Amino acid sequence: MQWIKDSKKICLVFHIDADGICSAYIIAKVIERIKGELPCLYALSSTYVNKNLRAKLKDYDLVIFTDLAVDSHPEAIREIAETSKVIIFDHHELTHNLNGPNVKHISTKMETKRYYPCSYQVYNYFNKEMDLSDMDWIAAVGLIGDVGAKLYKNFVESTLKKYGMKKCKDPNYFDTELGEMAIIIGAARVYNKTKGALKALKILLECESPKEFWEKTELLQKWRNKIQPYLDKNIKEFEKEAEKCKDVLIKRIKDPKYNIGSPLSSILSERYPNKTIILVVDKGNIAKVHARSKVRNLVELLSKATSGLKNVSCGGHKQAAGASIEPSDVTKFIRNLKKELGCK
Repeated sequence: MQWIKDSKKICLVFHIDADGICSAYIIAKVIERIKGELPCLYALSSTYVNKNLRAKLKDYDLVIFTDLAVDSHPEAIREIAETSKVIIFDHHELTHNLNGPNVKHISTKMETKRYYPCSYQVYNYFNKEMDLSDMDWIAAVGLIGDVGAKLYKNFVESTLKKYGMKKCKDPNYFDTELGEMAIIIGAARVYNKTKGALKALKILLECESPKEFWEKTELLQKWRNKIQPYLDKNIKEFEKEAEKCKDVLIKRIKDPKYNIGSPLSSILSERYPNKTIILVVDKGNIAKVHARSKVRNLVELLSKATSGLKNVSCGGHKQAAGASIEPSDVTKFIRNLKKELGCK
């Protein structure tokens, strides 16, 4: 908190999914209450802070990362810390402890093995210093968006009750009003990647309550309605075309219209809870692997399947992980994956 008070120029770098956006909302609002103005906002889809972004961040006294496992590339963070103070809020598998004179690395993995999405992490962290009870709804939205709500059902259900919202049947709460908000916020990155996520956060920062959310997010709701038929189409194609390897279902998607990899893999994982879902999405000069499973350690599986490939970025959680690989290596990746699984 003191670093925020002492800093004149602050930049908040956030991940582009619903949890990243919701955690960024809470941090940005906290900064606004302390400093009287919002920080600079930057949406990032990767855990790697590239050279151009590092150069820009050197202009700030304080750089805050949220929902980004930037510790997987420690040299980049250490470079930023040469000229700026750095705070990292994260809940992904820990690669390096980056705590130091100019870095505060606040990782839930340093304290617990329990799944603990960033929205709830930053809400609890700052709620110790100031009253954030008016932001409980956005913390709950982030929890639902990251499929972590059922682990914190008392918090989610008390929030639903507080705002007069119905509890429904889905154990992950996606069929509640807060769940619908999570879907709408998450649709922003599907529709327009980092630009969509940044726009979503800026719109969200104008909302002080669930009521205002429905009044001010018309654009985000339109985006959600545009992508839904495309998601439905790809679900049907997956069910017809996915390759089976033991409990694993694998499908490659080339040049999708929207950035559907993450939400599609999550939807399919809920639909097939006893299966492991692997989607490989090729677009442009990168292929992204989206993996979901309730039965396998995906961090280990993807690490082994990407071994020996060039320019690999890999990480996430045991049950929800991802990787970036060269498009030319997709066939080799799938071959490695099958070998690791014991399939031909």
